[in-house]
Amino acid sequence: MSDSVELARQSTWRTRLDLVSTLAIIAACAVLVWRQFPPSAPGLQQQVLRVPREPISLEGSVRAGSADAKIVIVEFSDFECPFCGTFAKTTLPALYSEYVNAGKVQLAFRQFPLTIHQHAQTASQAALCAGEQGQFWAMHDALFAKQEDLGLPAILVRADRLKLARSAFENCVAGETAERVKGDVALGRSLGVSSTPSFFIGTINSDGRVQAKSAILGAKPITEFRAAIDALQSPVR
Repeated sequence: MSDSVELARQSTWRTRLDLVSTLAIIAACAVLVWRQFPPSAPGLQQQVLRVPREPISLEGSVRAGSADAKIVIVEFSDFECPFCGTFAKTTLPALYSEYVNAGKVQLAFRQFPLTIHQHAQTASQAALCAGEQGQFWAMHDALFAKQEDLGLPAILVRADRLKLARSAFENCVAGETAERVKGDVALGRSLGVSSTPSFFIGTINSDGRVQAKSAILGAKPITEFRAAIDALQSPVR
């Protein structure tokens, strides 16, 4: 009888330990999923990015493309955001090939580092500081190329590879670019941006601001951008 009781006790403890282990694994998986796909990320909850009525200022944005192009894509992005990385590596090259390099569209980049991303703020400042030395887009590409390594030491390695003046770059990252990033974030929030990447597509008014005609949320394929842009091209309105 004692052997049977002991075996039953051992079986009960094994069952309890298995249950605890299973719950621990489930909890760990939930944490990993939350970190990779936070509640603010596109796709995990139904979100709507509305087209703002008020024109969007381009002051302080970093632009690519011909200054004569009347169609503008205003992008709000986060260098640590995986969806932003997907856009930068897949859709953006097609946009450049079809529209930006062809002089049909300007791209205006705005910083929108999410607070859930540890290195996004520093990466945003680093990109702006590289821009002070004429290398914003090169740093943009370098940051998105290896999003898992965005600590300051790794950013300084990128700066050296781009042959940036190290002292000026470091002083810039530690300086007033934080306020420029804050300004972009404030503008984005005023337009209803809460996650990245977010895009507004429209035409330039006579005062130099953009009157948005459509909005795109998330790392959408080139087909969605093509439809939004082509709707403005014939005729541009």
